[in-house]
Amino acid sequence: MRECPCPLSVRRSRETAETELSRQVEEPEEQGARRHPGPSAARRMLAATVALALAAAGIVCAARALRPDGSAETEDGSGAPADEGPTPGDTTPTLDFEPAPGWHVVVTDPSLVGSLGAQPWASNVPFAESEESVGEANSSPDGWPGKTEEALPPDGIILVANYSIDSRNPLPPNRNFPDRALPLTIDDRPSTAYEGQDPDRALAVVNATVNGRYVSVRIVFGTGDPSPELVTEADAELGRLIVAPSPETVSELDDFGLRMHLPDTWHGMLFRWPVSEPTIHAATVPITDLYDGSSAREALGPDDLFLVLSENYASATHYEPVSLPVAIRPEDACPTCEILDNGTSPPPGHALFYRSFAVTGRQFDLFVEFGTLAPSAEHLARVNDVLATLGIDPFDNPPSSAEPAVAPEAAVSVDLPAGWIGKNDPVPSSSAPRVVTAYGIWDFPTGGDCGPEPALGDLPRDASLVWVVEHADSGYAGDFYSPGPGFSIDLQTPPARWACAAGAPSRMYLFRVAGRFFEIHIAFGPDANEETIGQANGVITSLRAEPSA
Repeated sequence: MRECPCPLSVRRSRETAETELSRQVEEPEEQGARRHPGPSAARRMLAATVALALAAAGIVCAARALRPDGSAETEDGSGAPADEGPTPGDTTPTLDFEPAPGWHVVVTDPSLVGSLGAQPWASNVPFAESEESVGEANSSPDGWPGKTEEALPPDGIILVANYSIDSRNPLPPNRNFPDRALPLTIDDRPSTAYEGQDPDRALAVVNATVNGRYVSVRIVFGTGDPSPELVTEADAELGRLIVAPSPETVSELDDFGLRMHLPDTWHGMLFRWPVSEPTIHAATVPITDLYDGSSAREALGPDDLFLVLSENYASATHYEPVSLPVAIRPEDACPTCEILDNGTSPPPGHALFYRSFAVTGRQFDLFVEFGTLAPSAEHLARVNDVLATLGIDPFDNPPSSAEPAVAPEAAVSVDLPAGWIGKNDPVPSSSAPRVVTAYGIWDFPTGGDCGPEPALGDLPRDASLVWVVEHADSGYAGDFYSPGPGFSIDLQTPPARWACAAGAPSRMYLFRVAGRFFEIHIAFGPDANEETIGQANGVITSLRAEPSA
């Protein structure tokens, strides 16, 4: 037997585990862009564009493959009980698929659920033996059987399920996650229209609120046009999804080493996306959507406010060291910043404040939007009274996701149109992630803190700036895809202003080239014409890179 090196439990297929104990899970009766986009922000923009790897299925970890009922599959597959099962009140968020002939399933080791999130995979073909394990370097926001997907035959199917939000607070109703009862079903025709989706791999996405949990399931087919019979087969496996019972919830904001006390009339949520930074939403109006928030923010009256505090695990240089309490100051007004609104500025009549800070070895972005264009001293005092209650604990084990610096020797190049200028290392102070190179249609200035702010501030109305950021941590590979010849800049998606690049709005894409991971931004002046846009598109698609040493 091959020893299991993976942090996910791997369960052999049904054919080799006929004696597996049955699971008993009660079925219910009812069911950002805000800163320089580390991959945690980017993945929310590219929710359906994923390709990453996990450990090989078919490998059995001796006495380690735990089931939701607490039993363990032993080396001989007998399924002898490992212990007395979960204790009452056990909050391990079970997520799994019932066994079925012809299907292969892997599930998250319960000991890693707290850090990696619960995630099962199911496939009607064996998982590729070369699949990498999901761990700190492969969990953003979750693993993905990329090698298995690449080799998926036309009649192959892969299902990947995960919980989209981790929170001790009750989740608000969400139109993107409608209340549904098990078993779930595929309601929309699988499509290849998702951003970055392989035209030979149709994708179906099923989102639902089940047992008070946001559940997301992505189903990939080995063909761009799956037959009704293949969709029915996938639908049957989706119907075998197991979701944990409803969790116990609290109203207090106290989790992930963060605490904040809100007045009785306020509304708040403390949550995180799996393997992501914790975030606090606090407002004087009801919070109706954790993914967007625009409806709640549009409802702000002249005396209302909406606060977002989000931790940033990525290495950065623009976080001011402070001691608590931290406060919002008049000089923190940021009319060019954007938050939770698909890349636009605050609504007319609103004012947005932004402050970044570091405390106890942790880094945070703080946004406060007021329902008035000119917040008074009383408005600031009101939010600062709440910020005075903020408590932040140091990490017991600091996250290791800060990226190492990228060696500058490995070259990056593009085909530059006539009149364009390229400059390597345009932001010398950037480190990890590093701004590798930039290309513009004019002689742009260099410099900046963690982004090309001088160049963006100098952007002519009819010009374009393209800059390339490299991420050294391949753990974010699931968000990066190859820029094929069919790529085109999506002008229908509004650009965003990032904290490290707020001088002008830009669109962002994540590409994998020569085994390296690049974040590419494109900024256009308001009068940029079709020729300039086409030239920028050509710069992006011609990106070449030498493999890293």
